[in-house]
Amino acid sequence: MISLRLIRAGLVISFATLATACSHHPINGQTEDTSNTLEKIIPAPIHGISEESLKKTGEGQEIKKRGRDNNNISENIKLWQKVREGFVIVQAFDLPVRPRVQKELNKLLNKPDYLKFISRRAQPYLYHIVGEIEKRNMPMEIALLAAIESAYKAKAYSRVGAAGVWQFMPATGRLYGLEQNWWYDGRRDIVASTRAALDYLERLYGYFGDWHLAFAAYNAGEGKVGRAIKRNRRANKGTDYWSLSLPRETMAYVPKILALSYVILQPEYYGLFLPEIENKAVFRPVKIDAQIALERAAKMAGTSLNRFKQFNAGFKRWVTAPDGPDYLILPIENIVSFQRKFASLSPEERQQWQRHRVKRGESLSLIASRYGTTVKALKRANKLKSNRILIGQQLIIPLETHFYAAKKSKTRSTKKGKKARSVIHTVKKGETWWELAIAYQVNIRQLAKWNGKRTSDTLRIGQKLTILQPGSIMKKNKKVEYRVRRGDALWRIARRFNVALAKLKKWNHLSNASLLHPGQIITLYLPR
Repeated sequence: MISLRLIRAGLVISFATLATACSHHPINGQTEDTSNTLEKIIPAPIHGISEESLKKTGEGQEIKKRGRDNNNISENIKLWQKVREGFVIVQAFDLPVRPRVQKELNKLLNKPDYLKFISRRAQPYLYHIVGEIEKRNMPMEIALLAAIESAYKAKAYSRVGAAGVWQFMPATGRLYGLEQNWWYDGRRDIVASTRAALDYLERLYGYFGDWHLAFAAYNAGEGKVGRAIKRNRRANKGTDYWSLSLPRETMAYVPKILALSYVILQPEYYGLFLPEIENKAVFRPVKIDAQIALERAAKMAGTSLNRFKQFNAGFKRWVTAPDGPDYLILPIENIVSFQRKFASLSPEERQQWQRHRVKRGESLSLIASRYGTTVKALKRANKLKSNRILIGQQLIIPLETHFYAAKKSKTRSTKKGKKARSVIHTVKKGETWWELAIAYQVNIRQLAKWNGKRTSDTLRIGQKLTILQPGSIMKKNKKVEYRVRRGDALWRIARRFNVALAKLKKWNHLSNASLLHPGQIITLYLPR
């Protein structure tokens, strides 16, 4: 049996002559300086491009080509194999490993588990990325750009503000149509950001006519690469990527892509193991015509919230954005379940929140009390790290919190065998749904439903409302608003009004750690 070492040696010898004929073809027709000592020659892949085929294409012609005819790649292969067969850059030229590429290659070889890590992280997104590259007939090395940028992490953020799998900066993202607002960040949306990344790379390739330069410009910006080319042209130096003086990160960026490409091309040669990924769709965008809470959508789809968020990382809040995108990204196996359940929801069932703009004098506890929710729920829904809010700040009010609490309370009452009785309430000036729900200790949505209304409907003075209650609660408590004075404490207020401290804290969604401020409004519900 011929040893692997002999095979490698034969491959190196057979491609020694090819190396001199495959120099990089830069823009403006300038040739590359090939005087650098080559540390190593990459062995040609078994399915690589032959010297004869290169001659047929003509020197440099292969570089101008965007990619192979990816439409001819077999569908009956694993996904990484499909990526390999779509490689253009590392097979068409640059077979010699330059010192910078060798340095990055050595780093990869010192991380034997890196390919396993990358394959695991790529699994949810790689099929979509490969499919989009294939549609545009672009080089499959582009799929590895996402590995270098973010290791395929949708919520990745850089220290300079880049975000998402493709690490778009805010301004570049907006330039390529990626919406960024309080609700949603398109840079983290795998569908939108992949489209934008390929648009950007196509434009860069069209401008520079070279994939090395296009990749460098993706990292550093076309301005820096363009200026470096002009400097070299004035100095009568080469204007290819390898001849340019660029930022340190960019000098290593393209070599990282090439080094990973070589390893993906032949992991066995380097003694590494690359777990394969099935060549089949993992997710698909599904149209929605209304906002929906992410947790509710995940339950309707029959998947975990973490997995749901993995595909829908673009949404920054606990609910989808009011102004789009008008789709959710769902695992293939969960689409039918979600579509069936979503179609059956009434408009009122779909919206489980309200929006509130903070006014002067309002606190989280006051807002929580007003909407029948909790401070904890408000902080969670709005990703607040403290109780501090600003005038004009927009908050999401999670009405579901109160709904589930009321549902549990109703269940407990039923178990005790208490019969529900009805009370007719006449609406007075200034009364709202949330005030009546708290006063009668019922769920705000249920209260509206009993009366054929929605919580968004305005109450009219004199309007009659039917309220169902357990037998033990027949009279509406009187609502009292107390303005905190200097030196007040919760226990003093509780003693002054002869109410339990626990109830006072519950009514106002306060904890033992909550601080009172002069002028703050404390709500109490006292017997008439």
